[in-house]
Amino acid sequence: MIRALVAVASPGVDLRLHPHGGPGPIAEGVEVRPLLHRIETYGYRVVEPDGRSLLPERLAAAGITGSDISLLQRDGSLGGVRLEDVSVPRPAQSFAFVMDTAPCDGAGELANGVDLLVAESTFSDDDGDLAAQYRHLTAGQAGHWLPPPKRACSS
Repeated sequence: MIRALVAVASPGVDLRLHPHGGPGPIAEGVEVRPLLHRIETYGYRVVEPDGRSLLPERLAAAGITGSDISLLQRDGSLGGVRLEDVSVPRPAQSFAFVMDTAPCDGAGELANGVDLLVAESTFSDDDGDLAAQYRHLTAGQAGHWLPPPKRACSS
């Protein structure tokens, strides 16, 4: 099935299979953990490297616009302007994908401290017995792993 999906990927998209049979890194910035389901199931965590956030007002003051912004990002400097002069550090962000699982250590490890969590919950909390029987999460169980908000929501 997976090989068929890779075979029909859009031209120019570099998709490669990374077989795994246990926990750990499978590619740079990508790790996997086994989950608890009726069949073999895995969850994933993706962590991007630290980066920089460009400051539009500093770019404008330096006269850097359009495709020159890409050149500055690629080369680190342009016409005497350093990337550090027009940007601020941005910490890495992380994302976890946890599907088709009952509560387990692997899901908790993947979800711990991420910026964004996608966790499937097949059953409501009222159907906890069914969730346990079929090894799925309830909505409340999935919500248990939600990361704390980094800033308050505004209306």
